[in-house]
Amino acid sequence: MRQGLRIVVVVAAISVMGTAALAWTPTPDAIATAQKGKVWFVVTPDQGGVQLARGVVDINASPAVVWKVMTDCAAQLRIIPSNRGCRVLDRKPGYEVIEHILKTPLMPNVRSVFRQDEEPQKRIVITRIEGDLKVLNGEYTLQALPGGRTRVAQEMRMQPGFPAPGPMVRDFLRGEVSNGLANLKREAEAAAKS
Repeated sequence: MRQGLRIVVVVAAISVMGTAALAWTPTPDAIATAQKGKVWFVVTPDQGGVQLARGVVDINASPAVVWKVMTDCAAQLRIIPSNRGCRVLDRKPGYEVIEHILKTPLMPNVRSVFRQDEEPQKRIVITRIEGDLKVLNGEYTLQALPGGRTRVAQEMRMQPGFPAPGPMVRDFLRGEVSNGLANLKREAEAAAKS
């Protein structure tokens, strides 16, 4: 079996292999849920066996604090429920190449290497490079809110590179998105208080 995986559950509009980003704007329902302090998320089938995951959360911390947590590999191990390994393979101005190893119900270790293009405190765009996922593209956006708060919106497209039933993949992603955004909120709010 293959080694490891990484699904980045900190993301919001997608860059599909060199094409323009497909910006997603949270719906009024998503924003209303986030304003109540809850995570809003949805995972649905997309074209060609790809799964689409979207989520939004409002965080009681500044974009600077949220950014620092989102871009810290050690914090990723606490944020992404299935993450068993995070390693920065390359770092240049404006981007990083990151490897994640995830434990999933489908395989003990799924490996994913992706490029993370960064607009500090505003946006992270994820583009698959290699690994056990056939598709892994996404975006996180950070929006400054009144009172030093931040809204994080995520959109991710993912498809395993091995046989996996769509409903099982969607169930896995639901847990990753809902728990990942809730964990990001917890970690960033704790960092803001320290």
